[in-house]
Amino acid sequence: MTDFFNWLAYDILWGPPLIILMIFTGLYFTIRSKFFQVAHFKYILKRTLGTIFSSKKRKQTLEEDAGKGLVSPYEAIATAVGGSVGFGNIAGVATAVTTGGPGAVFWMWLTALLGMLIKQVEVTLAVYYRRTDEEGNPYGGPTYYMERGLGEEKHWGKAWLPLAFIFGIGIFSTFFISASNYTTSEVIASSLGIPQEFAAIAMVCLLYFMIWGGVKNLSRIFVK
Repeated sequence: MTDFFNWLAYDILWGPPLIILMIFTGLYFTIRSKFFQVAHFKYILKRTLGTIFSSKKRKQTLEEDAGKGLVSPYEAIATAVGGSVGFGNIAGVATAVTTGGPGAVFWMWLTALLGMLIKQVEVTLAVYYRRTDEEGNPYGGPTYYMERGLGEEKHWGKAWLPLAFIFGIGIFSTFFISASNYTTSEVIASSLGIPQEFAAIAMVCLLYFMIWGGVKNLSRIFVK
């Protein structure tokens, strides 16, 4: 069983197939969007990090221009970075440089340049296909735009369900088999002298405490 999971994780999920898929997908979206991440780089910085140095009146104008969004552009990017940057981005970079040499940094930059377009497309689809509940709160995500974009608009019928199922397994499994979760709980357990299971449970409770107040509360935590 251990050999199977090692093969699945290192040879398939984190092996050449995923690398090739990410590079070609990123290239496709980059070319189709006419190099969006480069052409609009100044605008992106202005509407995110640039808001930190804006006047109060300017921030109010930006919030009004944002429309019906729950959070400001800066809160959105802070939440995204807070949910993305972790153990893998810190120890992973050091491991890559140690293993592949300084040239590994170039390939990480290239992957990031293409990967940000994949993320941008994902978020754009989520916003485009989102809906609002009875209280006016928006909701959406990959499964929703699979259902509405592929199932309804592209007339796939129920053929979108396998993709949603694969996505569900992937997003659910990250809470249990990701290196960051395992390593963090291991460090806490060894530092405090407690069983690793207790440390993992404490992390889960802390996570739920953070997200209990909804998107607005979570974005404020990441901003702070």
